[in-house]
Amino acid sequence: MMNVCSLHPLLPFLPFLRHGGGGSQRQTLSLFRPVSRWYRVLFFGTDDFSLPSLKRLHENCSPSKQINSLEVVCPILHDGGRKKKTKKQRDVELRHNAVRLYCEEHVIPTHDAPILSTQEMWRDWVEENKDTLSNHDLGVVVSFGYILPDKVIDSFENGMINVHPSEIPKYRGAAPLHHTILNGEEESAVTVLEVSKQKADVGKVLNQHMFCVNNEWKYNDLREYTSILGANLLLSTIDDLETRKQNSLVQSSSLLKPSIASKRKKEHSYVDWNKKTSFNVRNMYRAYVDGLGLHVPQLSTSSSHILVHDMEYVPEAHAIASTMYQEESEQMVDQHPGSFVISNNGKMLIVRCKDDGDDPHGLGTSPVVFIKSLQFPTRNPIGIKQFINQETLERGVVYFLENL
Repeated sequence: MMNVCSLHPLLPFLPFLRHGGGGSQRQTLSLFRPVSRWYRVLFFGTDDFSLPSLKRLHENCSPSKQINSLEVVCPILHDGGRKKKTKKQRDVELRHNAVRLYCEEHVIPTHDAPILSTQEMWRDWVEENKDTLSNHDLGVVVSFGYILPDKVIDSFENGMINVHPSEIPKYRGAAPLHHTILNGEEESAVTVLEVSKQKADVGKVLNQHMFCVNNEWKYNDLREYTSILGANLLLSTIDDLETRKQNSLVQSSSLLKPSIASKRKKEHSYVDWNKKTSFNVRNMYRAYVDGLGLHVPQLSTSSSHILVHDMEYVPEAHAIASTMYQEESEQMVDQHPGSFVISNNGKMLIVRCKDDGDDPHGLGTSPVVFIKSLQFPTRNPIGIKQFINQETLERGVVYFLENL
């Protein structure tokens, strides 16, 4: 049986699951759908997560499909303020400006969002764009990054809907994907819900699709998967919007406890070896390696900002490493968290974590992590052998920062 997590090209044909009452109701999104009605859509989006949804709306913008007209609200182009940019910086800017660039390429009418999301600027924006708002009857929000004022929400005859990559009411807020990975979730969802006033992500649920979270996925993998899944779920929801509104679910009726997925900052990406288990650190790597990076203090006297470039983070691979480096792993059992040893073959940096007895997978319960390469600030990644030479360390010797 094929794993749902491996079916990227087939996402438009997946069954969509919507929870309800005491059971579940499945609806298949077919290739040829009867059009129930047409909508004049004003799309609010910004980045590469928004882009698949915008593309699907654009592809379905014609008299024979459900989108009669389409215009876009997005921030002005963001260039990062640098004259000379690295490839990584250019890639970040392309992702951040994905919606704007797509609109320019396909000549989709665009409207600049306010430079700052203040009440005064939004009040002026509504006044300047009142004709645009009155010419559209449905607002669609996907990774927009602004809290919309009531006047904007009230402008649309059919309201506003939002694509959110979590099993709402779980992980409301700015960083649901980070929290999904950090907490080692094995299942998650994409939700289409009504945009609510005053408070984000508390509107009625219109559509929701569950999926399994592949434990090999890093942040960008999960982001790409949910952006495509969300785009197709959005189209399915719009196609049957009136019925879905009639059958919408108030979040207070959910059995899930509401939670907030707060934005992740650099300080969250530093490992506290006394508080984090091996399971925690491996999930931190998955969540942060594609962005903030995973910072590992106490491994060097020359820098407190070392990043993990590569490590054994998949439970099965971690378990194999525990066997392969059994002697070194056992050597670390009675050591203080933050202690580390270089493997006898010089290829692996093995660091002691907090006791790992709460690993929910039952794999790799050794309280260590296996790091294969590191990166110092403004420098290229280095393997562990190069790290040994740089820090003048010996293989098989247990080190702790206070003793270096």
